[in-house]
Amino acid sequence: MKNLIITPSKTLFIILLLISTLVFGEWKQTGPTGGFASVLYVDGTNIFLGTNGGMFLSNDSGTSWTAINNGLTNNSVNCITKIGSYLFIGTDDGIFKSNDNGSLWTFCGLDSSYVTSIVFSGTRIFAGTYYPSGIYFSDDGGLFWNVADSGLGNAQIQCLAIKGNLIFAGSLNNGIFVASLTDTIWSAANNGLPTQAILSFEVSGSDIFVGTSWNGIFVSHNDGADWLPTGLSGDGVFDILVNNSDIFAAGLNGIRYATTTTYNNSWSLRVLGLPGNETPYTLAVNGSEILLGTQSGIYQSSNNALSWNGPFNDGLYNTTIYSFCAMGSKILAGTPLGIISTNDEGDSWIVSNSGIPSAVQAFSLFPYGVEIFAGTGNGLFVSVNEGISWNHRGTGISWIPVDVMTANAGRIFAGAGPEIYYSDDNGYNWLSSYVGFSNSSTALLGIDDSIILSGTISGVHISHNNGLSWMATNHGLPPYTYITALSRIDNIIIAGSRYRGIFLSADTGAYWINANVGLPLNSDVYSLAVTGTTLFAGTDKGVYLSSDTGKTWASVSTGLPNFAEISKLIIVDSVLYAGTNGSSVFKRHLTELINHSTGGVNSMINKPMKIFPNPFSNSAIIEFEPNESNYYVLSIFTSAGRLVKKREFFSTNQVQIERNDLKSGMYLFQLQNKYGIVGHGKFIIE
Repeated sequence: MKNLIITPSKTLFIILLLISTLVFGEWKQTGPTGGFASVLYVDGTNIFLGTNGGMFLSNDSGTSWTAINNGLTNNSVNCITKIGSYLFIGTDDGIFKSNDNGSLWTFCGLDSSYVTSIVFSGTRIFAGTYYPSGIYFSDDGGLFWNVADSGLGNAQIQCLAIKGNLIFAGSLNNGIFVASLTDTIWSAANNGLPTQAILSFEVSGSDIFVGTSWNGIFVSHNDGADWLPTGLSGDGVFDILVNNSDIFAAGLNGIRYATTTTYNNSWSLRVLGLPGNETPYTLAVNGSEILLGTQSGIYQSSNNALSWNGPFNDGLYNTTIYSFCAMGSKILAGTPLGIISTNDEGDSWIVSNSGIPSAVQAFSLFPYGVEIFAGTGNGLFVSVNEGISWNHRGTGISWIPVDVMTANAGRIFAGAGPEIYYSDDNGYNWLSSYVGFSNSSTALLGIDDSIILSGTISGVHISHNNGLSWMATNHGLPPYTYITALSRIDNIIIAGSRYRGIFLSADTGAYWINANVGLPLNSDVYSLAVTGTTLFAGTDKGVYLSSDTGKTWASVSTGLPNFAEISKLIIVDSVLYAGTNGSSVFKRHLTELINHSTGGVNSMINKPMKIFPNPFSNSAIIEFEPNESNYYVLSIFTSAGRLVKKREFFSTNQVQIERNDLKSGMYLFQLQNKYGIVGHGKFIIE
């Protein structure tokens, strides 16, 4: 048995961690299960699933799932490939690899790239990207990547396939390209194709099949020189699977089946057992079974897709949450597939879509009196029985997607498309409120009987006549600030934004100031929630708390995934619920969060730190106590609280500050690890 050595510093860390867990707790993932399944990959008894909520692994033929995201910094997985002993995945932010079946992932290049496909030939690995568009290759296992886009132009790559000594690239905008594996000089290969939007490839013997966005499947018998129709048309085909002589197509119109000898005659629809609103996206063979990933989870077939069983979503927490609302202790959530609800603090969720068209996105939920308004991709729906059933309502707003809603002085407002609409008769009739308004509304906040604010994709608009006319009120905001959330504490207005964090106004939006002390640099703030004088912000890097009206912030994200994007927050019965982009819902009691941010562990750890020399001219050293978290973030602020520098680093007990372009004067600094703020101080540059 390996001996465990406990040092004094480790003992202190363990005590603090135990206190934090037992007294202050951490976030608990409550469900719902299921969500968008983008790619399946079978490797022996291991079944890997890439989703918009990260990676999952099943060891029981896809019946149950376990998240395997340690080391991942992006949750949107687009492709999976095994090369030797390494599993490679492409995400919306580069490539990661693992040699232990996903227990730990290591970043291996193409950061800030939307990687859609990874293939290999020998020791050479190819990666296709949608943005920035292109193809890259690596000959050293992903340590270094070289551009291989000669002849591609601006082709946005969606899929790659290798056949013999040729590599094929399918793009979303310029069709198919082909190149030799040795020179990777690309040439167009679109003869016979009626479309240039390519979604998928499948190589079978001497044939290569291609799935298109609207025109079904085509096949080439001569290495892409010509493409012929297969008889399946009028469908967008996301994935093609050839298993022996059987061909399966996952598309907008369901699962289609043919054989390699009869596909020109007929394709049969095989959706028995699938809900009518399911869209298939990915297919895989697991022994004698066919696995199917859809927009809501995983299905299995043991009879060649004649019928399907499922969904098998145990442990698969990857639902995206668009909106929340509460009626008493009942919570409703809007998702890409409609509305769900819970009566037991999120421990179980049920579908609450009766009366709403299937698979419609529920962008906004708004309780008003005894009714609940649901803004969906198909217009406005209203429930008078807490979401049990819904009816369409809204002459004048028709079937326009409704993104945000609020009410002010008896008038209901809806942000729909590029306009704001209002209703004075409980949503039965709507009028457009477009005077002075030129951007889509992203957030709405009523102030008093006459004043209402609207966040837009380029700042804030204000109305002084309860929404009849609008004018911009952006003084202090950077140009084109994308406002995502609005809230208030007394006379302080809080605005969340994309990439620029938080702004505050004490004069009803006439002037705004930046308020990002303690927030990560360039934060996306998607949601705000207020209880008393405490403010919570849901960001692209977890949940943050402010107890001073937004002036300073502290992370309260322990227990959330590293990549958790918090899309919506709601407080119900002293519990904070955090809806995410692809990781379902988490919850945590307010007493844990507020105590954690103002006392307890943080007050024990967050203390002044030594810095020497101080003052300094060129550089100085900050010392801190070592613990088991060697990853830190150092933030430096001006004496007025403006963030001027941020640095991520690994260390055990110290970090060096370089003056670089910092001017002479006094600065404040803050050190943070994954457990929160661990220290602070100030220094003077001479």
